[in-house]
Amino acid sequence: MRANKAIRGHETNGEQEPVAGGDGGAAIKAVAESIKEQLATAAERGLVPAQVLALALVERFGEEFLQDDTRRRACGSAVAAVLRPMGYRPFARGKRIQGPLRVGTTFAKIPETADASASHDLLERLLRSLTKTEQRRAIKLLRTMLHEE
Repeated sequence: MRANKAIRGHETNGEQEPVAGGDGGAAIKAVAESIKEQLATAAERGLVPAQVLALALVERFGEEFLQDDTRRRACGSAVAAVLRPMGYRPFARGKRIQGPLRVGTTFAKIPETADASASHDLLERLLRSLTKTEQRRAIKLLRTMLHEE
């Protein structure tokens, strides 16, 4: 992994931002925490919140910060870690997007008073959260199960 010296010593408002090892994981999580309202707004609009985080990281650290695949993947993990406690769950994975990231996940807010009898909504959310490969596998499995009846 490339350790970027300019990133490691980056200063903001007189405070040094944390960068764990050379992977930048702590910095990514810290930035995600600092913009959690923007991430929630993106989720509400059906956008990929990780793209908002990626743009904030590029603004703070430069484009080279997200050249590493590990850091790009960490964006999604950091977004999930911030949005889950706020009541958001992954909705659609593998959405193609333009910008620093190529694909991402949209999130949907799950109401605290969700009707437990609305199992079809749960099933739809579950199926939408699967990757395309997992969805194809689920279709094959369902066809097999229906033919057994």
